[in-house]
Amino acid sequence: HALLGLLLLLTLAAPGMGALAADEEVRVEVTADPTELSEGGPVQFTFEVSNYSDFELHEIAISLDNATFTIPGMEDCVIPPGGSAVFPLLYEVPDSRIGLELLFHVSWLRYGEPFSVDVPVTIARAVEPVITIARTVDSEFAKPGDTVTLTYELANETHFDMTNITVIDEQISDNPILRNHTLNAGATLTQSFVYTMGEEDVTSAPIVTYDVNGKTKSFSAIEPVTLSMVLVDIALEVEMGTPAATGVPFTLTAVNRGNQAVTDISITDELGNPVHEGTFSLDPGESRTYSYLVVPVATEPVRNVAFVLHGTDALGEAYDPVYEQTYEVHPFVDDSQLDVALLPEILEPWTAQTGAVRVRVTIRNTSAVELTQAVLSESTLGELASYDVLVSGDTIFEQELVIGSPRNLNFSIRAVDPAGTERQLTGAMLTVAYPVATDTPAPTALPTASPLGAGTAGWNSTLVLVLIIVGVVMLAAFAALIILAVLEHRRTGGIRLDDYDDDGDDGPDESIDLAFDDDPEPLAPEPSARRAGVRTPQEFVRIAEERRRRFVPTKRPPMHGAAAEFDDGFPDEREQAERTAPPAAPVEERWRPAAPQAQPAPSHAVYRQTPPPIPGQPPQRSAAAAPTATADRAAAPDAPPVILAPPPAPAATADRTAAPDAPPVIPTPQEAAAPESDVAATPQEAAARAPKRLSLRPEPAVRARQRETVRRIPHMDEEEKHE
Repeated sequence: HALLGLLLLLTLAAPGMGALAADEEVRVEVTADPTELSEGGPVQFTFEVSNYSDFELHEIAISLDNATFTIPGMEDCVIPPGGSAVFPLLYEVPDSRIGLELLFHVSWLRYGEPFSVDVPVTIARAVEPVITIARTVDSEFAKPGDTVTLTYELANETHFDMTNITVIDEQISDNPILRNHTLNAGATLTQSFVYTMGEEDVTSAPIVTYDVNGKTKSFSAIEPVTLSMVLVDIALEVEMGTPAATGVPFTLTAVNRGNQAVTDISITDELGNPVHEGTFSLDPGESRTYSYLVVPVATEPVRNVAFVLHGTDALGEAYDPVYEQTYEVHPFVDDSQLDVALLPEILEPWTAQTGAVRVRVTIRNTSAVELTQAVLSESTLGELASYDVLVSGDTIFEQELVIGSPRNLNFSIRAVDPAGTERQLTGAMLTVAYPVATDTPAPTALPTASPLGAGTAGWNSTLVLVLIIVGVVMLAAFAALIILAVLEHRRTGGIRLDDYDDDGDDGPDESIDLAFDDDPEPLAPEPSARRAGVRTPQEFVRIAEERRRRFVPTKRPPMHGAAAEFDDGFPDEREQAERTAPPAAPVEERWRPAAPQAQPAPSHAVYRQTPPPIPGQPPQRSAAAAPTATADRAAAPDAPPVILAPPPAPAATADRTAAPDAPPVIPTPQEAAAPESDVAATPQEAAARAPKRLSLRPEPAVRARQRETVRRIPHMDEEEKHE
């Protein structure tokens, strides 16, 4: 009977339900959570074993596909008679076995005998668990600043609980609409959010994220809703024209700057007078222009004109914008009602010391209407004075204006008439000229003129007189300076070391001293100081020597023939004094003595050759050479004088050697008699002879004799030419 009972229990066992042992003494019941899976995942199985026998159950084991599960507490578990035990098992059901039967094998020992039972369980494949969301808005159109309420409804129509539910609507809110909510299977959730409309359209497109069956899912399959911003904006542009006798013309332009059409538009003035006939509509971007003539109110001095617009917006609501701008319209003022004149005059003339002129401008107003905000100005100086109200009659403006130099002053005045129009009333020109020294009567001071002006004019005249006197004194001093310079020049002879080129314009009449000297010696340094009074003979000699060295030779034209005649420039008494004078102290010798030669006295001048100095040594010449010329003249009184030639420079000697026909350098008689010659002279003789060497320009007679000598040079023999 026990075996038949066990077979009956196995036959009646159902999936997911417990199975009883064959003797109905052991029952095994299995439950699964969840019972459905959309894809492979974990399932919690619970095994409950009940013992209805009279013996203990021990060594209980659960296996699947020959794999035994290790369940904590099962190995040492003993189920007494009438007792039961629960064994939980978390099993990962693969996706391939979803919908297929899972056959668990449960075994145990009872009174030492093994018993077992197979319990089948099937996990069905479930539909995808998706959350449901619905969103509603109370209005899809709103004006800037208006609010729109959005309602979000969520529902979980699956068999699985959903956690961490978050709703995000990006353009509606920067923060999540819902955060970390839980929605059990079959439950619903409602959440509202108030949105304030901005300046642009927005779109509501919520996204829901949630966790189900251990996985995070998102859902966004909901139709977006656009919240349109309703902008109703009609701009009214008003342009005021020039007042006329008939009124003030206005030009009004209505422009739709919104994004919605406005209908039934009408425009009136502040008195309710229509600007146009009927009504009109404006779509976004459209405009309409009207002309309107405003007539001033005769009983009011000014009329504040304003315009009012009425219309209907796209939501069917009344549209009444407010324009705060008003326009003043005054009664018309004709030009014949305005009469203003400017009368400028000079109170104090322009002076060079201050560069200013004092003027008076009389503003004579005889207008029939009141003029306000008057401004008196000058074209260059700008605004001079301003008056809130230009009173009737004369208004005096008196001020000293700094203008720099005399010019025309152009005055003008402007003011605002009762119609609110700024008018340029009139102008005047005042000429400011330079003051004339003669034939100008003294200015007559006006009663309002300051006495300071007369004193200033007197000071100006005194200053001019003082300047003239100072100029005359300076001219007299300059003339006296010139006279003193001329007298000093005459007293000193006009000799200076830097006037050697004063005779450079004499041409052929220049002295022929060193005419053929191509290498003049450098200038000797000028003495650091000079004694007061007359120069010493040594100074005259030094000056003449430096002048001769610095002379620039020029080519002379041929000279006409003349009789040979030389004048040594010494009076007979001087020659006598020279013969009888005691020997003077030897001076620095410049040349070597010439060898004495006994030659007959020629009929022309005799030239004595002096050998050139030895390089590196000073020229040597005995003092006995000087009496040679004296002895020659004593032996032959009618013979020409002996002219001592200075030593030629090396360059000049080379030039004469290369060109033997070139004329020699012939000193003047004055140079031959200089203290630096071969004959040593006493200070008295040097002082007597020195004045004749002060000038480079010889006297006419001496100059003629020099030309004759040069002309006769080609007819001399070679020795004479060399001399």
